[in-house]
Amino acid sequence: MAACEKCWADAFHRWMCNPYKSQAEHYKDLLEERKDNPCSEEEQRGKEYIMELTYSQRKRLKQKIELDLEELIDSSCLCHEKEKLENILEMLRDIELYCGN
Repeated sequence: MAACEKCWADAFHRWMCNPYKSQAEHYKDLLEERKDNPCSEEEQRGKEYIMELTYSQRKRLKQKIELDLEELIDSSCLCHEKEKLENILEMLRDIELYCGN
């Protein structure tokens, strides 16, 4: 099985809250937790899938990512990374979506 982009990203977020385990260990935990309800093929493909989305789908996805990032910023376990996350959110908001389709 190829690596799942969604699980890898989720493992990164877990690692930020719990750095006592590596991102790879969190990834392995997520695969075990999700074995009965695995990620969709699109989620597993990650960026490759995003490029196939229409403009409106990319716009909704960008908005969801912004909301998820805002939640991370507000979470107490990430207080030491708050400034970094705020900078990432600001960069994300500056990204213009390609209007090709």
